[in-house]
Amino acid sequence: MSAAPEGPGGASPATAPPRDRAEPVVELIDATKVYGHGDAAVHALRGVTLRIERGEAVAITGASGSGKSTLMNLIGCLDRPTGGVCRVGGQDVGALDADGRAALRNQTIGFVFQGFHLLARTTAQENVELPLVYQGGVSAKVRRARARAQLERVGLGERLDHVPSELSGGQQQRVAIARALVTAPALILADEPTGNLDSRTTHEVLDLLEDLHRHGITIVCVTHEPDVAARFPRRIEVKDGQIAVDTGTPADLAPPAAGAGPTSPPRPDHLAAFPVALRAIRRHLLRSALTALGIVIGVAAVVGMLAIGRGARAALQQQVATLGTNLVTVRAGSGGRGGVRGGSGSGNPLTLDDFQAVQRACPSLAHVSPQVRASVQAIAGNANWATSVEGYTDGYLEIRNIAVASGGPIDPVQLRQGAKVCLLGPTVVRELFGGGDPVGATIRVSRVPMLVVGVLAARGESSWGQDQDDVILAPLTVVQRRLSGKTTIDALYGSALTEDLVDQAVTEIQEALRAHRRLGRGAPDDFDVRTQAQMAQFAGGMLQTMSLLLAAIAGVSLVVGGIGIMNIMLVSVTERTREIGIRLAIGARGRDVLVQFLVEAVLISVGGGLLGVGLGVAIDRGVGLAAGWPSGIGADSVALAVGFSSLVGVFFGLYPARVAARLDPIVALRHE
Repeated sequence: MSAAPEGPGGASPATAPPRDRAEPVVELIDATKVYGHGDAAVHALRGVTLRIERGEAVAITGASGSGKSTLMNLIGCLDRPTGGVCRVGGQDVGALDADGRAALRNQTIGFVFQGFHLLARTTAQENVELPLVYQGGVSAKVRRARARAQLERVGLGERLDHVPSELSGGQQQRVAIARALVTAPALILADEPTGNLDSRTTHEVLDLLEDLHRHGITIVCVTHEPDVAARFPRRIEVKDGQIAVDTGTPADLAPPAAGAGPTSPPRPDHLAAFPVALRAIRRHLLRSALTALGIVIGVAAVVGMLAIGRGARAALQQQVATLGTNLVTVRAGSGGRGGVRGGSGSGNPLTLDDFQAVQRACPSLAHVSPQVRASVQAIAGNANWATSVEGYTDGYLEIRNIAVASGGPIDPVQLRQGAKVCLLGPTVVRELFGGGDPVGATIRVSRVPMLVVGVLAARGESSWGQDQDDVILAPLTVVQRRLSGKTTIDALYGSALTEDLVDQAVTEIQEALRAHRRLGRGAPDDFDVRTQAQMAQFAGGMLQTMSLLLAAIAGVSLVVGGIGIMNIMLVSVTERTREIGIRLAIGARGRDVLVQFLVEAVLISVGGGLLGVGLGVAIDRGVGLAAGWPSGIGADSVALAVGFSSLVGVFFGLYPARVAARLDPIVALRHE
C-alpha cells in the first residue's frame, strides 16, 4: 500500500468540500465522547468529523491518550458517542442497543487485534467459524467450509486443527485475519495488528492486508508505529480528542468489495453452545468433577432413598401376600380400671365361645380359626431350640396361606381330638435336625412328646422382622391344655371368601362379637379387628414418611452442590473475561454469552445428576441384596432426579451467566 501525498496543509475533512460519493462505510459528524460527570468528566473525543469510503485503506495514529482508542471503539461499534453522529455501514451506532451493535459488529466489521485474541484450546478452524455461529442461519457444514476457505486464503490450509499455542505469532495473526474475513464484512478494523510481531512477520501481515485492500476490502488500521502507518494510502492523526492531520482520500480507490449489506437481527446457532461448553468443561476437568460432586451425592441420596423406600414397600406387599390377602385378624382390645386404660390386649380376652359366635354369624368368611401361642423349648436327641408353638384348628393353614413342603398337614380328625402331632418350620428343622428330614421323628416340646408329620414351606421374615419359619404348629387343645395352660385364645384368624368381601367380613365380625359380648349401644369395642390391608397401609405410610424425610435431607446436598456450581461459574467468568470480550467483539449478543455459561452449568449439573442416578441405583441394589428386597428404581424417580439437577444448574448458573452477559466488551478485551 503506497503512501499518498498529504492534502494541502493537512486539512481535515471537516473543512474539505463535500464529495458526491456512495454511502461511506464509516461516517462521524461532530462526534464527542465524554467519560464521567462534572469535575471528573474526561473529554476523549471533541467534535470529530470523519468519512471513510468503501475500498479505502486508512491508518489512524496518535499518542497514548490522544483519543485514538476511543475513536476505534466508536468505529468498531464497541461504544456509542456521547454527542454527534457515528454511522457504520449506514447505521447510526448511537441509536442502537447492545444487541443491535453486536449484529453490526458481526455482519459489517471484522476485527484484527494486537494480542490476536484467539480462544485457547480451540483449533484455528473453530476460531474462524465463531463469527458465523453468532451470525446464525449457517449450517455447521457450511461454517466449516467457509472457515477452511479463509484459512487457505491466508496460507494456513495445513494448520486447520492446530490450537493457538501450536502456532507462531504471525500464524495466529493470520488466523485472526481469516476470522475477520469469514463473514465477508464491509470493514476490517485492525487494532495494532503488528504490535506483537517481529519485523519479518510484520511485513508479511501488512502484505496480506495490502492484498485484501487490492480486492476492494475497506481497511482501518489503528497503530502508533510510523513505519506501519506509512504503508497506508490515507493517514489520520488524532491529538487531544480531535483529528489533527488527515491526508485525505486518494482518487484511485480500489473497487469496493461486496459487503454484507444492511444488518439483520442475528439468529445464532445455540446448539453450537454445547460443544463450546464441553470444551470449557474438559479444559478444567478436575474442577468440574469436584463441582459436580455435590450434585452426585445429592441425586444419589434422593434416588437411593426413594428406591429403598419403594423396595421396602414392595417387600412388605410380598410379606402381606404370604399371610393371605383376605386375612382378617381379631385380638383382645384395650381395657382399664379407675380411668386408667391399658394397651392393646389388656381388655377382656377372646374365648372359644367368641370363635363359635363368629363362625356362626359371618357368612362372608371362608374359614375362621382360633390361635393360641406359647413359648417352648423343643428337644430332638442332643439338640434343643427355644421357639414358639401355635395351636390352631381346621382351616388355619388356608387362612394364613401356609404350605407344607414335605410330609403332610395335620389331619382334621387329629386336630379335633387334640392328637400329639406337629408341623415344624424350616428354622426349627435346621436347629434340631441339621437340615435333615424330621418327618416321622418324635420331639419333646416342653416335656410333651410330639410326632412330626410335616415340614412347613419357608416364608421368611415378617414386616416387623420376625422369623416366620421359627415356629411349631400343633392342635389347639394340646397347646391350651399341655403347653400354655390357657383357657382363652390369643387371636382369631379369618379369611374372607373374596378380597372384595373383606370389609363386609369385618362388619359381620364386629356385629357378632358385640352381640355375643353384650356391648351396649355407644359402648366402645373391647376387641380389635384388623385386616392385612390396614397393617400394610400403616407400615407403608411409615416407610414412605421415612423415605421422604431422608430424601428431603438428601435434597440439602443438591442445594449445596448448586451453590458450588454458582461459585465455580463465577470464578470461571472472572478467568474467562477476555474470552467473553472476544465473543462480544465478533458479534455475540449478551444473551448468547448467557446461554453458553448457562449450558455449561446445566451440563455440569446434569452430568452430576446422571452419575448420581448410577450411584443411587448401586445403593438400592446393595441394600436390596442385603435385605432381600426387590429393586425400587423407577423411571419417575430417575426423571425427577435428573430434572431437579437440571433445575439446580439453571437456578444456580443463571446469576454467573448474567454477570458474564453484562460485561462491557471494551473492559473485557482489556482484562488481564
